[in-house]
Amino acid sequence: MKKTLFLVLVCLFGNFVGFAQTTRYKGTLVTESYTQKDVVVQVVENNNKANGTIYKAKVSRAIPMKFDLDIKGLSRLVQDDKVYISGNNLTPYLENKAMDKYKLMHFNAVKSGDTFQFKTFLGKKKISYEGKKI
Repeated sequence: MKKTLFLVLVCLFGNFVGFAQTTRYKGTLVTESYTQKDVVVQVVENNNKANGTIYKAKVSRAIPMKFDLDIKGLSRLVQDDKVYISGNNLTPYLENKAMDKYKLMHFNAVKSGDTFQFKTFLGKKKISYEGKKI
């Protein structure tokens, strides 16, 4: 009985007491010189903070490899029916290595319904993404 009550409370109030919520999206990543479809982005939200991962991203035709890019230390704000996620001057991580040379600037994202979209700069390269919940 206690376990059942606990599980019900976690499901109902988990986001308010510090439990993280993880959501994945599949969509299109666009840079100034390259467009990549079917890119998966994961967003982990916990109260007023968020982290994200862009899986198997390719940001240029000149770079043949795809990589996972972790974004940590984002701010999260819920307003009306939308979630706003933002940050500036963030250090992205590539395979757990800080990429200090390539800062994420002006990261702005919006979650609305089943959609997630963001715009940012990776160094001087403008990047945008739009995806649907999977």
